[in-house]
Amino acid sequence: MVSIARKNLFQDKRRFLITISGIGASLTLVFLTMGVFTGSVDNSVLIIDHTRADIWVTQKGVTDLLGVGSALPEKTLQPLDTIDGVQNYSKLICAPLTIDVYGSQLKVMVYGYNLSSGVGGPWSMASGSIDDLRQNGTVIVDQSIEAKFGKQLTGDSISISGLPQKVVGVSRDSKWFTFPLVFTSYENAQKLWRATEDSANYALVDVKPNYDPLKVSKEISTINGADAFITSKIRDNTRHWLIFDSGAGMGLLIGAGVGWVVAAIIVTLTIYTVTMERIPEFGTLKAIGASKKDIYKILLEQVFVSVTLGYTVGVVCSFIAAAAIMKITLLPITIGLDTLTLAFFLTLILSILGSLISARKVNKVDPAIVFRA
Repeated sequence: MVSIARKNLFQDKRRFLITISGIGASLTLVFLTMGVFTGSVDNSVLIIDHTRADIWVTQKGVTDLLGVGSALPEKTLQPLDTIDGVQNYSKLICAPLTIDVYGSQLKVMVYGYNLSSGVGGPWSMASGSIDDLRQNGTVIVDQSIEAKFGKQLTGDSISISGLPQKVVGVSRDSKWFTFPLVFTSYENAQKLWRATEDSANYALVDVKPNYDPLKVSKEISTINGADAFITSKIRDNTRHWLIFDSGAGMGLLIGAGVGWVVAAIIVTLTIYTVTMERIPEFGTLKAIGASKKDIYKILLEQVFVSVTLGYTVGVVCSFIAAAAIMKITLLPITIGLDTLTLAFFLTLILSILGSLISARKVNKVDPAIVFRA
């Protein structure tokens, strides 16, 4: 039975290659859209996941790190010292700025943090030393900036907001969406951000032992002009904003869904066409005693072969395309094993369901067709 299934598919090699290409293209769309979705969601909380803090303090009304910008003047942060349960806090600047590298400009996110506490600083270094940020006018850039320009930057001078900055190190895996991160001291970031007063975007609070961070955050939220969230809450808020409130997340999921449906339709139409062209052969099989179970095995084999080969093409193409896209655009694309596994089985299930149309047609075939002229 297996040889019959393969014979049906491979007899018209040209059409079969077109089918496999169509499935592969559809699944490439699925993998890339899901990859962008996963990469974007992971990147949206990147700084939260790598920043040691019990509580994030934001401007009043700001509940996440994406929707609305946050600005906290010093007068708003001063009451933190009087709240019972606050052990210490660090100010963090998160400013979208433009850097000039060898005459070319690139949008980045500048993170200015307290060098003494280290909270908000780079979590993985590819080269250089964090301690060198204690020098005036120094920065650490993400490795994606080097990859973008194809040059090693450590020791070189770049320009941010028109101010010269010396690159003293390169961080690893610190990119926020399409924006590479640039780390520097809080004081230097103040100059680059050109704040009109001693203000920060966020305050990161450490809670004293035996104190409930949730209760402390609620007390901080009573400060005029400030809101406070435990780390897990602001992380959830940020992910929720990206997936639901921004519309971008749902758009990517819908795109992936369309890709799955298209792949399933291609398989269904192929199996249906091949089956209809082989109706006399199925009649012969039924005439010599083939059961419904045998017929189903042939059809399922055809589906499995088509999906497996198309899936393989899709995986290879998606990884090649993802690497090229990330190099050109810095767009975060994460194609994980869970996405690959889900795509295969979902496409297979949808295709099997679609092939039931062919099965119904075959089961209605009269074996007597074999003996007709």
